[in-house]
Amino acid sequence: MLKELVEHHIEEEEEEEMFKDAQELLSAEQLEELGEQMKQKKLKLMKRAA
Repeated sequence: MLKELVEHHIEEEEEEEMFKDAQELLSAEQLEELGEQMKQKKLKLMKRAA
């Protein structure tokens, strides 16, 4: 149940403000770097949870 609530919240943030703001404020290079940082953080957290 908690997983579904978190996923729903994330989807709302992605669709509404967070990523739209980032696209307006950051360059393509900065967005690419941010995406890579987020990817690495996700992998690290998934390894820790396993």
